[in-house]
Amino acid sequence: METNILFTHTQRDNSVSLREAILGSAFVTWLTLWTSRIMERELTPMQCLHLLHAQLAFGALLLLGGTSAVVAVLLAAWFGLSVLQCARALK
Repeated sequence: METNILFTHTQRDNSVSLREAILGSAFVTWLTLWTSRIMERELTPMQCLHLLHAQLAFGALLLLGGTSAVVAVLLAAWFGLSVLQCARALK
């Protein structure tokens, strides 16, 4: 005697992308509100992260730029690129 078992399983797609998880996190929301108050301009979480990226690149340039000429050039290029991206995001 053969017995067949039919198993149906419905799985909901509750997955969230990493980008959505970061942009929706409480820290990024708080940071966006705080930065918006300082700049006296309404910012999106993505614009806030672009600003944070430019600040991080500038800090790395200040702290590590004196290590060697190659490191200074690479950090200056990173800073310049992050400022361009930030300017594009804030338009």
